[in-house]
Amino acid sequence: MTMRIPALAGALALGVSALALAAVEEHNASVDLALHSIHAVTPEGSMDPAHDGQCEERYHAMLGEAVHTTYSINPDTSIMSAEVTFEEEHAELHPLGIEGTYSFMSDGVPHGWEEHGIFQAMFEIDTHYEHAQSNFLAHLNDEANCVLSSQDDDHH
Repeated sequence: MTMRIPALAGALALGVSALALAAVEEHNASVDLALHSIHAVTPEGSMDPAHDGQCEERYHAMLGEAVHTTYSINPDTSIMSAEVTFEEEHAELHPLGIEGTYSFMSDGVPHGWEEHGIFQAMFEIDTHYEHAQSNFLAHLNDEANCVLSSQDDDHH
């Protein structure tokens, strides 16, 4: 009986090692997107089509601008980070913990972005690391803010 215990322990160790190798590894990548759409939202975040025209008028020059995001996601540990670069300035993004997606948001933005009215940066990508999207929140007035998005108009 004592001879079987070391063999069993060895088999268990091999099984555990195989499971460790099968574990999902950290995913490090970057994605380049362009801003494609602008729409208005209320300060609470609801769509506000009455202000869409004003948002487009104020921020149309940013359409087509490049947004570069680098991210690191470890699904096993839920440790993740991201950084967005826009107009040669960077902002650190923090994970939001939304189930079914990897979503990040800034806590403040660089001064240059603030000068353009941008006060928040967001990035999300699905759990298969596809369908990435970058969004910026920008001031319009006391009644509405503007969302500048890499997603096409017909998806918001």
